[in-house]
Amino acid sequence: MRRPAAARVADAPEAQQEHPAALLHQAAEGDADALHELKRLARTGGPRWHALVARAFDVPSRLCAWPSKLSKQGERDLARQLLDAGVAAKSAATLGMLLDFLDRPEDQQEAAALKRSAAETDSHFLFQLFMELWPERRREALALLSRARRQRRHGAVRTVVRHLHKIPSARHTAEDIAHILAMRDRQPWAQYELALWMYERLETPEEGLPPLESIPDEVFALLEAAAVHHQDARRLWGQLLSRMGREYEARDALFAAVDSGDYTIVTHGELGEHLFPDQPTKAEQLKMYGLTAEGEPHDVW
Repeated sequence: MRRPAAARVADAPEAQQEHPAALLHQAAEGDADALHELKRLARTGGPRWHALVARAFDVPSRLCAWPSKLSKQGERDLARQLLDAGVAAKSAATLGMLLDFLDRPEDQQEAAALKRSAAETDSHFLFQLFMELWPERRREALALLSRARRQRRHGAVRTVVRHLHKIPSARHTAEDIAHILAMRDRQPWAQYELALWMYERLETPEEGLPPLESIPDEVFALLEAAAVHHQDARRLWGQLLSRMGREYEARDALFAAVDSGDYTIVTHGELGEHLFPDQPTKAEQLKMYGLTAEGEPHDVW
C-alpha cells in the first residue's frame, strides 16, 4: 500500500533539503496525499510551510506551473493562498505569477490595482504599466513617469525614455522628457542620450563624421557636463575634443573613460592613436598589450 505523502517526505530529508517545494510539485501533478498534506500545512503554517513558500517561486517551481495545475483540480483558493504568501515574503518572481494567475474577467480590476501598486516600487512593472497606457492614455502614462521622476527612480525613468525614443511616433516626446531631465535635474544619462540623439541626426559625409561646424553648441555643452559622471559621454567628448585640436583635454577624457571601465578604448586602438600619433608601432603595442599605470604600453608578452 502506498504511504501518505507526509510520511514519504519525512523519510526523505535529503530530497526535502534539495527542494522543499517537492510536496507542492507532487500536489500539482495530482498526488492526492500530497495535496492533502499541502492543505494541512496551509492551515497550520510552521517552518515547513515557510520553507515551501520560500521555494515555491524559484525556477523549477515556475516551470512546474503549479498555480494553474492546482486551479484545474479545483484548488484555486489554495493556489491563491500560496501566491499571497509569496507576495508577503517579497519573493521576486511572485508578483508576476500572481498577475498571470489573475486572468479571469472578474479579476481584471484587482490585477490592475496590483500592477499599479507594484509600479510604485518595481521598475519592470513601471515600464510594463507605462507601455500599456501609452499612447491611448498618454496623460496617465506621463503622470506615472513624472511620479517616478519625483521619487528619483532614475533607472526606471531611463528605461522608459530610451524605449520611447525607439518608437518613431514617440521620439519627440522622449526628447522633451530627456531635455527636462538633462537641464533641470542634471541627470548625466539624460545629458548624454540627448546629445547623442542630436549628434546622430546630423548629416555626415559617406563613412565620415559630421563637420564640427554643423554640431550644435548644445551638444558640446551637454557632453561636457555629462562627461563628469558618464562613461560613454567621456569617450564621445574625448573624440570631439581631439577633433577640435584640444589633445591634452581629449587624452584626459579618454583616460577617465578607461578608468571608469571602458577598456575598449585601449583594445580598439583609439587611445594609442591619441597618445602616440607619430609612433604607430608604439600605438599598436598599446592596443595589443595594454596600458601601464604610467600611461605607457606594456611590454610584449
